[in-house]
Amino acid sequence: IVIVMGSAVETAMVNGDTSLQAGLVCAATLLAANRTLAFFVVRSRRFRKLVVGNPMILIHNGKFIEDHLRRAGLTEEDVMEALREREENKLDDILFAILEVDGTINVVPCHAETRRTQRDVREIQVAPDGSAAPASGG
Repeated sequence: IVIVMGSAVETAMVNGDTSLQAGLVCAATLLAANRTLAFFVVRSRRFRKLVVGNPMILIHNGKFIEDHLRRAGLTEEDVMEALREREENKLDDILFAILEVDGTINVVPCHAETRRTQRDVREIQVAPDGSAAPASGG
C-alpha cells in the first residue's frame, strides 16, 4: 500500500495538470480502502478465506496430493526443490509439506517432535494410579 500510495502522490506532484490535492485525495482513498479491507478480513472468516486463503497440504505421509498441487499451480519439482532447501531429500521422510498463505512451504518430517495442544491434554484421562490414557469414545 505504501508503494502505491507513494506513486499516486508522486504523480500528482510531478505532473503539472494535476494538483497536490488530487494526490492527497488519492492517498486518503487508498488508506481508507486498506482499512476497510483489513476490517472485513479480521471480522469475517469467509471473507478472510476469499482474500487471504488457507494453508494447503501438498504432501501427506510421503505422498503428493495432486489435486492440491494443481490448485496451487505447483509441480512436484517445485515442492521437491523446497524440500531440498530444507535438507529433506527423501519424500518418504516427510509427514507433511504445507503451502502457507504467504507462499512459503513448510515441511514437517516424520521424525519431528510432536507437541500436545491444550485440547489433546484435556482429552487425556488420568487413572487412579497416576497413569494417563487417551479419552475413549472421542
